[in-house]
Amino acid sequence: MPLTLALTMAVPPLAFATPKPPNEESLKYADAAKALKDAGFTVRVASKIGDRTALDECTVVHQHLRGEAQSTKKKVEPKTVLISLSCYGGTASHTSPGDSAGTPAARARAAAAAAAAAAKTPH
Repeated sequence: MPLTLALTMAVPPLAFATPKPPNEESLKYADAAKALKDAGFTVRVASKIGDRTALDECTVVHQHLRGEAQSTKKKVEPKTVLISLSCYGGTASHTSPGDSAGTPAARARAAAAAAAAAAKTPH
């Protein structure tokens, strides 16, 4: 095999991929949208569940680059991040809807409440 052919087979083609956006899951929509915009991405809300909080206070529960989950050959803006929001504003209980207790946002709320309770408890 000629050396040129061997080198072209050994070197993978260069991929010109869109840079990955920063992961803003578990943050409030306002903070996540600002961070993504500052990183050069366009933000679009793909889905929203719940109606108990203002949009800026909703929690980002998932994000992905537009086009990652699409199998069509339509031209899409490669730097658009689609986000899914939870607008419940709290953890679900037997009397009210909300985030599952296993989500990062609910675990963070529980940890903050435990820390606040520990700080109030006299030692």
